[in-house]
Order: sequence, then C-alpha cells, then structure tokens
Amino acid sequence: MSDLEKVLETTLGKAGGLEPATLGKSELLSFSDKDKRQLISQLGAASKFNNRMIIVIIILHVVLFATAVFLVFYFLSDPKVIKYLLGGSVFSIMVLVYSLIHLLRLKFANDFMRATLPYLPPEKAMTVIQSTYFRLRNHKWL
Repeated sequence: MSDLEKVLETTLGKAGGLEPATLGKSELLSFSDKDKRQLISQLGAASKFNNRMIIVIIILHVVLFATAVFLVFYFLSDPKVIKYLLGGSVFSIMVLVYSLIHLLRLKFANDFMRATLPYLPPEKAMTVIQSTYFRLRNHKWL
C-alpha cells in the first residue's frame, strides 16, 4: 500500500466513505476545511517522498548503465561474460523502469489531488478522493 493510499484511506475512514460509491441517490460525504488542509499537507509530504524515490531510481538507472558499460569494456575479450552482463543489466534496467513508471503514476495522482482539492467544495472533493482511492486500490493506475 502506497503512502497516497494510506492518506486517502484515513481521510475516507474519518468521513465514513470506505465503501465504493453506488449509482443512484446516495448521501454525499463531506469533510471540514481543517481536514482538507490536513489532507493537502499529508499529500505534500507523500509527494516529497515520491520525488526523492524517483531521483533515487534515476540515479540507480544511470549507475547500473555505467557499471554495465564499464564491465563490458573490461571483459571485452570474453563474449560469454559480455552476454551475461548485458542480459543482467537489461533485466535490471527493466525492473527499474517498471518501478519508475509506478512511482510516476502515483506522483501524477498525488499532484492531481493537490492541485484540485483546494478549489472544490467539500462534497465534490470527497468524490474525487473516493474515486482516486478505489482506482489505486483496484490498481487501475498502477
């Protein structure tokens, strides 16, 4: 469970909205301005953590690529070792790219919520929070 999911879950838990929204007339959930400000500050902290993780993954990507290039030139006379080095580095870079894509999607969801929540009325803001939470929970964005 990501930090964004945890933050949204606590907010929805306070408002009693941990069940998926249903069609038809239903009671609109709402929360106070204090809760909204607290949610936005928590989203800001989660965004800072995501930004740091993205930087770390990019640095790992560059270090892994540079290490693979160095080792290929070091073992230039042994094609079997080069084959394993390139295969391992490509596999490792694929894993890093997948995790980077995952973090960028979480960052997009977080930034979207931080940008829209201050300008929405409490009922609409809670609808956006509920929608985002259940998309994250069902891995539609991941």
